[in-house]
Amino acid sequence: MPMKRIVYTVFAFIIGLTAFSLNGEYTSSAAKEIHVYFEGKQLTFDDTDPMMIDSRTMVPFRKIFETLGFDVEWIGGKTQKAIGKKAGLTIELTINSNKAVVNGKTIELDVPAQLHQGRTLVPLRFLSENSGYHVYFSSGGSSYIVGIGSTEQLANPGVKETTPAPSPSTGKVESYIVKGRIVNAQGEPLPYVEVYADNTFLYDSHILGVTDEKGYYRLRIPELNFSYRMGAKLETNYGGKTTYFYMEPVPNHPFIGSDGAVRDFVLDINKGEIELHSWDSVFPEDENAPWLDIEDVELTLKPVGKLVDGSTGRTITNFPIHQDGVRLMEIPVGTYEVTAVWKPKGYKSVPLLVSLRDPEEYKERITITFDNPFGHHYLAKVEVKFPE
Repeated sequence: MPMKRIVYTVFAFIIGLTAFSLNGEYTSSAAKEIHVYFEGKQLTFDDTDPMMIDSRTMVPFRKIFETLGFDVEWIGGKTQKAIGKKAGLTIELTINSNKAVVNGKTIELDVPAQLHQGRTLVPLRFLSENSGYHVYFSSGGSSYIVGIGSTEQLANPGVKETTPAPSPSTGKVESYIVKGRIVNAQGEPLPYVEVYADNTFLYDSHILGVTDEKGYYRLRIPELNFSYRMGAKLETNYGGKTTYFYMEPVPNHPFIGSDGAVRDFVLDINKGEIELHSWDSVFPEDENAPWLDIEDVELTLKPVGKLVDGSTGRTITNFPIHQDGVRLMEIPVGTYEVTAVWKPKGYKSVPLLVSLRDPEEYKERITITFDNPFGHHYLAKVEVKFPE
């Protein structure tokens, strides 16, 4: 073999043996196992294993979307897309395209979503970080470790959370005692929440209590072998008036008084709904424009102040769906500034005027506060029209 060819061969071998990417992910010519963790628990992939492609961790799309809390949609045909949707967030990945769409905004990808042996692989870091999670990456020995977590600590599988000292209301299940804790979605305790054990045999017979300053409760059940279901009610001042959030425990199972139980609650404030209306049907400036379909109206909701549970909200941009009318659903309850844009397919976008349905005062933007007519969902009625 000529000396020049030998040199080229050795050089190519060295380059293929080790390579580092700018974001710290490491690739090797030898296949390494990839272990993926979510909130400290290892994920299993049944259809195909994660793999490194151009120094990026690629994983099966359905598993990672569902793990991150998305509803999954697959569009086949000539243009193949993997789409994930959850409250206030939509991510679209087109096969073999270096451009992704997040809530209508185009973002460049280092590595596109792609098909591998009939399975769709998508970039883990991009999906996780655009869903608000932290990503941890390490390489050692014969494997890569990739962690996803709501905090930097939880993203690192090697770091364990510290466990607080047990409260008197936690521990082993006790006969004729039901106990647990109530927190918000951020894991913060909720004090002074009303908790009730509802007797499933005797009508309107409840055992009542409230949570302490650390969110714990403990109720003593009468020493009779009745069964009970748990519930909780948070009373709060929202929009200048008293309103309530009703909660169900996890797990939401009945229990026998003599057995006792532990029932925890997590406050879910994703109960806001915008019911969308319009009296307009055609765009007056263009007789060739399509008819107005309000499912083509994209709403943008910008939080005004804190949400009802005291947490910081984020801007939501999405289209409504047809369900009991045309609605944008699962919005964290709070006060929002609302704008609207008509975006029909194959036609230009048109900013719309918006109004609370009563009174009808149309503006470029309005502020909404959800009403709570039935105690279990929160509603705002919004109307749109073409600019005059």
